[in-house]
Amino acid sequence: METRLQGIRRKAWLGVTALPLAVAMGVPGYADAQEDPEMRNAATMRKLHRLEREVERNRKAIEASKGGGHGLHISTKGGIKIRSADGNFKAQLGGRIMADGAVYDTRKTEMGDGAEIRRARLFMKGTLYRIWGYKLQLDFAGNKVAVKDAYLQYTGLHWNGLPIHLTMGNFKEPYSLEEQTSSKYITFMERALPIVFSPGRHLGFKAGTHGANWTVNGGLFGAAVAKGASGEANDGYDLAGRITFAPLYGKTQALHLGVGVVYHTPNGQSVRFRERPESHVTGARLVDTGTIADIDHSFTVDPELAAVYGPFSVQGEYAMQHLSRSMGGNLDFSGYYIQASWFVTGESRRYEPEKGKFGRVKPLRNFGAGGPGAWEVAVRYSTLDLTDGAVTGGRERDITVGVNWYVNPHVRFMLNYVRAMGDSDATGNAKHLLPGQTSAGSERANIVQARAQIDF
Repeated sequence: METRLQGIRRKAWLGVTALPLAVAMGVPGYADAQEDPEMRNAATMRKLHRLEREVERNRKAIEASKGGGHGLHISTKGGIKIRSADGNFKAQLGGRIMADGAVYDTRKTEMGDGAEIRRARLFMKGTLYRIWGYKLQLDFAGNKVAVKDAYLQYTGLHWNGLPIHLTMGNFKEPYSLEEQTSSKYITFMERALPIVFSPGRHLGFKAGTHGANWTVNGGLFGAAVAKGASGEANDGYDLAGRITFAPLYGKTQALHLGVGVVYHTPNGQSVRFRERPESHVTGARLVDTGTIADIDHSFTVDPELAAVYGPFSVQGEYAMQHLSRSMGGNLDFSGYYIQASWFVTGESRRYEPEKGKFGRVKPLRNFGAGGPGAWEVAVRYSTLDLTDGAVTGGRERDITVGVNWYVNPHVRFMLNYVRAMGDSDATGNAKHLLPGQTSAGSERANIVQARAQIDF
């Protein structure tokens, strides 16, 4: 490739320098035109045009050679990225692997020590003709294929100078700061207890816009993609929306304010809420409502707050859900979390104000390149209350302490200790109880878990 480029550049240089030499020393036909100035000028101009065309051909050849000889630009920085020379087409291939292990010490609940591949994902995303975006992401964890993202996005609309994005397919509903932040970038191995109220990914349509420090998104959603081929796919529908605003933002500081809402009408007029104790290796739940019948609709609101100041950050959300029932009385559930973290090595959590979420942490000095990587310590308190009226889904409080080592921007090791505390009315978890136990109430579980993570 280098030899070819050198040859092309040599031809281009010779083409440019040949004109004055030819005129000075005599180009073919030049001497014959000496006696006629008009003929001499015409011959010179013809030669000049030919040389200009040759220079342009050589310039285009050099540009094509820089892109691999086919008009493509290929990059491996932060993933495998391909771009056409004119910028009309872009594609990126990537993925993530998260391997977890956990040990449990419990009083009443059988959780079971073990290990798992938490996530094993591959994705492809890009743009067509600049204004059509797409993404397909598949998860192979557990030797099963699950569709995570599969959507088409149109970005060709603008209103008063603002971009309007229209998204159709399967993707996350706009709700919750922690839900919108990728699992690659969340501070702890698992999201906090109130994530139980998050609708996650569903088939639907979303419209959104943003400025330099704010976002507005809203959409209509239906069934989960896994049920799309079934005649019983109707899971009701969701109306979801989220607004964020960052009055302060920068590379090492940010203040995030946000709120998300979801209006849900369930199919079959029934719902169920249950959540693991911030550890996924176990299938046990300390809180579980069982099936709640006669639900007409539910409404969830989730205010968000986060701040970054140099190596320090805090983040919290409070989720409140109201279930309107045709019989049996209305219900109100809630949960919240608050967390804080500190980068011992001086890095900052990277906030993305135009997206309203957190992004990739980049160590100041990668491990293996003369530095220690990035080291972060964090603590979180979360709580979830699924008991109201005749429904005794239970109450749980978790304290989580974590240490994260970012070897480089794409490799991370995590260690979490979780103290999970279930209250006395947590009676919806009978199948996970130890022999002789009748209730998961007053559970005090100690959990130690670790993760090795890589993404590309």
